[in-house]
Amino acid sequence: MPTELEMASQYGVSRVTVRRAIKELAGRNLLIVVHGRGTFVS
Repeated sequence: MPTELEMASQYGVSRVTVRRAIKELAGRNLLIVVHGRGTFVS
């Protein structure tokens, strides 16, 4: 997936909003967040 900054810029939202969305999707096991490597679709 793109970086938080890239998604925030692309969708015109703040990085906080992107982080919240990623956290929500990871909580639903739709994304896998690997610190230092990236975020991946499960």
